[in-house]
Amino acid sequence: MTELIQALSRLAGNRHSDGTSSIVSQEDRTIIINGCYDLMIAARQTPVQRVVPADLTNEQKEVTLLRIIDAMGGKTDVSDSSWAWINWFSSDEVHDRHSDTYNRCIEKGWLDYSHDGDFDTSTAWLTKEGRTVLAAVEVDG
Repeated sequence: MTELIQALSRLAGNRHSDGTSSIVSQEDRTIIINGCYDLMIAARQTPVQRVVPADLTNEQKEVTLLRIIDAMGGKTDVSDSSWAWINWFSSDEVHDRHSDTYNRCIEKGWLDYSHDGDFDTSTAWLTKEGRTVLAAVEVDG
């Protein structure tokens, strides 16, 4: 899954000014195709085969977000879009309640962000404190 996230991050970050993607490496193409295939197969499993995990705690959600951004090279695009992946960490659509993991990480100093008004894009990145949290989690297991 980490390889898929990294390949998609490279694809998303490798766009021309008109929004079209530039050339994708054969390696990334293979990772994306295989990763999407694996996700498709997992989605087709019958409900009996699926394991429904318990709800994650806020801390688990925060660490998951930090790990994803770390896997993307430590920074990611967080521009306002209804299709942005970061939205999964801004609200909880499954339980129909607000659970703003992204902004909690910013408030705790684990993430920082900036907005470029000229291009109307936003970027978030791991801070030193965020990397310290990840290192501590990896040590604790």
